[in-house]
Amino acid sequence: RFLSMKKQLVCALLCGALCLTPAMAAGVEEKFPAVAEYPGFADVAAGSWYEAAAITCYEVGLMKGTNLGFEPGKVLSRAECVTIAARIREALTGKAIPGEKASPWYQGHVDYLKADAPADFDWSGLESTATRQDFLDFLALAVAGYEAQFPAINAIEALPDVADGKTVLWFYNAGILTGKDKYGTFDAQGSLSRAEAAAM
Repeated sequence: RFLSMKKQLVCALLCGALCLTPAMAAGVEEKFPAVAEYPGFADVAAGSWYEAAAITCYEVGLMKGTNLGFEPGKVLSRAECVTIAARIREALTGKAIPGEKASPWYQGHVDYLKADAPADFDWSGLESTATRQDFLDFLALAVAGYEAQFPAINAIEALPDVADGKTVLWFYNAGILTGKDKYGTFDAQGSLSRAEAAAM
């Protein structure tokens, strides 16, 4: 069951599905070994579209629960985006996030990502609600330098609501994003739930 769920996320990776070749999927799986046993959150509905992603994200340590459960409908904060991105980067680079406690709770993840981030990256308002663009920006930091591990499976050249989106298109072409509707709308300023983040 664990391997099956893990493959579902890998084939759906880190709102849509990430369709990797079998060889690439195996490589990504090795980067994200199980580190925790899923506790069976009561608010993760059995058979829901996000169930497998939520379980896998918990088991491989990308996302944890809150005081109220997994909270799949809770809107993600920028601080949570930083934390997820730092954990992805840790898996890709093999360089551990320092274990000492930081204040606020997300500061250690910020410091970890800052080490490889552009000097002009916007770190403001980390406790505010994240947009879809925010999450993508943090994911871009996470995979920077490791893009070759996510080969293009699509050849999308334009999106209905993105004028100049080289980075956005990279995520679409890698299969990590599929858009919010049949037209592939990105909705950069839209919010992002924890369930949607798990699927991505």
